[in-house]
Amino acid sequence: DAGAEASTDPTSTASPTPTIDDVTPQEAFAGSADRLVSAGSFAYAGTSSAHDVSHVRPGLWLAVDLTVEGEVDTVDGRVHEISVDSADAAVETVTDGPLVWSRQASTREALGQLAYVPVIEDTGTDPTLRGVALLPGWLEATVDRQDAAPDDLGRRVFRASLPADALGQITDDRPADDASVVLTLDAAGDPVHVEVESVPTGPPLRLDLDLSGIGEPVAIEPPGGAAEATP
Repeated sequence: DAGAEASTDPTSTASPTPTIDDVTPQEAFAGSADRLVSAGSFAYAGTSSAHDVSHVRPGLWLAVDLTVEGEVDTVDGRVHEISVDSADAAVETVTDGPLVWSRQASTREALGQLAYVPVIEDTGTDPTLRGVALLPGWLEATVDRQDAAPDDLGRRVFRASLPADALGQITDDRPADDASVVLTLDAAGDPVHVEVESVPTGPPLRLDLDLSGIGEPVAIEPPGGAAEATP
């Protein structure tokens, strides 16, 4: 019986495999947040622009505009980052939850000769995480998620708003405000690029980061132990 044969053919009832084209804006942001957390780690590289030290940009002050690269342990909530300014001066920062250590040198190569010092930021915000470890939570907290035009490589791009209470206060003298978030996914649906930019009326902030190494092993050890740092 041809009908009976057709009914037993797995190709006749199998659901099509979801592709990146099927991902909705809601799924893109929620899925990316879950991917970064469940993978346990990710790396990043790009630029930052901020006018104050804060829970978003922790560490010793170096300059407004920086080139940054780092890695995040999303299991323990730790970050290791090296930031470099236009004169090649560098700051290396390690965070462990709300705790921050940093060291600063005239060149990146000289950082290893220096000891870390504990850093305190006081912008009226007391997060449990700092730096790029906040990224998964930001993606999860976004609202008004929408499709955007594909990037130059044809990858799916999405746009959303990050509410002020999720971003938090990032300068001493100005209250928190909203930010925009742009998220790019690769063909496998992994987050590969994120931009976070404060609204024009808010304190200036811009992060432009390529993401990589999702799930690859990282080892971020707080210098000297948590007892030496102050949140």
